[in-house]
Amino acid sequence: PSDSTIKAAMKEKQSQPAAPRHTPTLQPKVQPNLLRRMNERRVLEFVQAAGQLSRAGLVRQTGISPPTVSKLVGSLIAAGLLEEGPAPGSMPGRPAKVLRLAQSGSRILSAVVDTHECCIAATGLHGQLQEELISRFPTPDGYEELLTTLVQHATKLMSASDKTTTLALGLSAPGLVDRRQQQVFFSANLHLLDGHYPARDLAQRLAVPTILLHDTDALCLGERTFGEARGMDDFVFIDATSGLGAAIMIGGQLMSGHNGLAGEIGHITVEPHGRRCGCGNFGCLETVATDEALATRISEKIGTTVDIDQVLQRVSSGDLNIDAEFQQTIEYLAIAVAAVANIFNPAAVMVQGRMFELRSDAFDQLLESVRKRALSPALADCSILRASVSKLQGAVAGTIHHLTSILGPKV
Repeated sequence: PSDSTIKAAMKEKQSQPAAPRHTPTLQPKVQPNLLRRMNERRVLEFVQAAGQLSRAGLVRQTGISPPTVSKLVGSLIAAGLLEEGPAPGSMPGRPAKVLRLAQSGSRILSAVVDTHECCIAATGLHGQLQEELISRFPTPDGYEELLTTLVQHATKLMSASDKTTTLALGLSAPGLVDRRQQQVFFSANLHLLDGHYPARDLAQRLAVPTILLHDTDALCLGERTFGEARGMDDFVFIDATSGLGAAIMIGGQLMSGHNGLAGEIGHITVEPHGRRCGCGNFGCLETVATDEALATRISEKIGTTVDIDQVLQRVSSGDLNIDAEFQQTIEYLAIAVAAVANIFNPAAVMVQGRMFELRSDAFDQLLESVRKRALSPALADCSILRASVSKLQGAVAGTIHHLTSILGPKV
């Protein structure tokens, strides 16, 4: 535009009356109902950490007033998340009462879908597993068959007590899981899940709220709830069983990434012309650094297909030498652990794998290899530890975590 056009436009703008000024109204950052839910979560987490806690103990530890604690506790009891009963060892007559996570009136279901075997269990919110309340079955060949079988086992577990309310079902599954959309985008080692929404489909069939959990995230939460990472807010969990995934806990929160796909370190290419991975690429880290990779190498060596359990049995009986294959697997796994230590600088790295059962010094060999590959400052204050929880314990912890999280954000 010409200078005259610009000047005319500026003159017209200046001649217009000024827009009225408004004093901005400060809105409360936390609405009353959100604050209540945040405090409910806080109360629940204090009881969970203590195992059992009196109302007076809650007042002391949370700093929340007695009347407010009473209201929060009442709401959590009504929701089936807490229960109140006599304190152990209290005197008859007027026994002291304590709060604990619901065990008798409420239950959760937790399921694991894995490459070879699936399982589902019923527990109280305390998360203690009982073998008689666990159902196991071979992984079906198709998605519909998987749903049908899970529904059958879940229904049987729920019918064991009609007086107990099932609060939720947590389903742990492998693959690229969109945590927000609750969809399995792609599962490199279990393609029957590809593109499906198993949590939605199970919820419709069981009429029970269902949450889809990435299996490595669930293991990470399990380690923090039941295992070596209790009390830790900054650590990484590496699962090196059937696939290779990482779950990253930062500041007490799981790192999810933009689409919830963070932690897929198993699909970093380390052998450009290596073995074909279930993802379609070649030479991915999980083709060389997992229990499954070790079993595949040994199967090729002996000319017979064996899984990691059969490898363990044959090594234990002394009729199989796996020194070369074992050392190669450990070296590649050390590359994964060192990369995680260098990139995330965690306080600890937890590593899960059956391969460490093959020999007494297996984990020590991993540590030695990691020290050669990781940056010394990154390892200076980082513990490399062997994980201790099962995938089923992870699914239980993930389900409990979900029930706690939906109350509201952490205070």
